[in-house]
Amino acid sequence: MSSPKNGVKVYLFAAPEKNRYRFEGQVELAADPYQEQQIDRERGPGWFWSFH
Repeated sequence: MSSPKNGVKVYLFAAPEKNRYRFEGQVELAADPYQEQQIDRERGPGWFWSFH
């Protein structure tokens, strides 16, 4: 699976808690990724990439 537009393989990592990550596997994007502003846990507002 990959990004349909450019063939780049995309992998998902979940962050169930601070400083802990879990590899979920390779995924295929259902839509284009986009940036949105969210509140960071420690530093306030920041820009993040969202994938759907």
